[in-house]
Amino acid sequence: MPLIFREKVLRHAEVAVWKITEQEDFFIQNTHLKLDQKELDALKGARRLEWLASRYVLSLLLDPSKKLKLQKDSFGKPQLRPKLFEISISHSNALVAAIVSKQAVGIDIQRRVSKIGRIASKFINSTEEVFVSNRFHLSNLHLIWGAKECLFKAYGRKEVDFKKHLTVEPFLYRKDMKFVGLFRKKSSALTFNFEHKRLNQFYLVYGEKE
Repeated sequence: MPLIFREKVLRHAEVAVWKITEQEDFFIQNTHLKLDQKELDALKGARRLEWLASRYVLSLLLDPSKKLKLQKDSFGKPQLRPKLFEISISHSNALVAAIVSKQAVGIDIQRRVSKIGRIASKFINSTEEVFVSNRFHLSNLHLIWGAKECLFKAYGRKEVDFKKHLTVEPFLYRKDMKFVGLFRKKSSALTFNFEHKRLNQFYLVYGEKE
């Protein structure tokens, strides 16, 4: 069974990560969430399989006796109906990840790639530049990007400047670690506690509202 990680994390959350080795019929037959058929029908190939797998791994963290549906709100943010939990999902290559909590949450999983350095100027701000450039430079970039993706997902609205509105507080990289991230935009504010797990060549970052 390709469930490669599942833990209760942070204060109120639970996370699961699944490696896709199955065909789409497996996920359709074993997901107890009610799926948005219109959204599914619009997808093909790898995107369709990742979409199904992400719903399945999310369903592992939920009570199968509850009749829950996952659908996007008016801003495109996936939410449960009825809204018993806050949720977030992510995928990268053959891995899909999900998190549930009573608090606002976000999750991101990314395969290690050197090209992230080419876009660092688009999301690293002056506060982060002070501590990001060391022998763990590439790992630092992945963690900061992952944390900002989590904050963006938790906020759930458009028009977010990853350099201006999102900041990750200084940390010293380790394979398993905790750190803090902030979202500030006009009257909106979020402080998130983050954790990172290194899964071979993948960086798993997840966070929960403080």
